[in-house]
Amino acid sequence: MKRGELVLLCEARWYPALSARLHTSPHPCSLLRMPANVAPDAMVADWLRTRTGTSARIIVNLCNIASVASASLSTDLKRRGVDYLDAPLTGTLRDGKQGKLTVIVSGPEAAFALARPALEVIGKRVFYMGKQPGAAQLMQQINGSLASTLLAVACEVYVTGVKAGLTPDAMLQIFSNGSGRNAASAEIVPRQVVSRRFCHGKRIADAYRELSLMNQEADRRGVTMWVGGKTRQLYGLAAQLGKPHDDITRLVTHYENWAKVKVQAAGKAPRRKSVRM
Repeated sequence: MKRGELVLLCEARWYPALSARLHTSPHPCSLLRMPANVAPDAMVADWLRTRTGTSARIIVNLCNIASVASASLSTDLKRRGVDYLDAPLTGTLRDGKQGKLTVIVSGPEAAFALARPALEVIGKRVFYMGKQPGAAQLMQQINGSLASTLLAVACEVYVTGVKAGLTPDAMLQIFSNGSGRNAASAEIVPRQVVSRRFCHGKRIADAYRELSLMNQEADRRGVTMWVGGKTRQLYGLAAQLGKPHDDITRLVTHYENWAKVKVQAAGKAPRRKSVRM
């Protein structure tokens, strides 16, 4: 493909890392940065209509938007002879700099085949969810919502355990070898909370948005998210009590304030492999 025929759209915060990686790529493509003041979802479509050049043949949306907005955008661009791919990113900004993101893609299979080489430059893993517009968006929201919910529960149980006199290290030993093991309980909390680093890389605002979109998707299909709905409210409260751009692991600090304890170790926290959400 010629440069300008493949166009990737990303959020402003992803642009520096993705631009640096694509700059050295032999695969021709253009990377557009969506202004920070432009809201996702339907506004992505409006923005693209005014910015996309006539040479574009494939547009790849790396932003996280509602699946209904993806379907509308796909239909609109198809009328103009442009193929549309959803390709939301899973990972942190650190992963973006290192080319370790996971990219989840849906849309026309032929367009995916042409775009894949460029996507493999920014992502270590690229998964194709099929040709249905919005399928990749929904999968990303499912994955992100589940990860954020597990972290919220992990924060609750660690704080409760500390309040009851258990040490974080003792709890970690059980989580690492028992049925309560998951990325949040056995990896993220020990590395980012117990160590007081709070630099996992995902933001409170990201979790709130994923959970909001996930709840909308469930409502449209007649599914009640009893747990997901409460978790969404929790992250919304955390954004109000702190800052929307706070690292997601700072959620625990609100539990700590309420319980008047801190989840921290006397010695150096164990170093473990970073886990993506």
